[in-house]
Amino acid sequence: MKNIILSTLFITTSVLVVNVA
Repeated sequence: MKNIILSTLFITTSVLVVNVA
């Protein structure tokens, strides 16, 4: 479960970074 949560957080962060850029 934790791996899924960490993966989701990583993907969300990546999307946010792309949106900011």
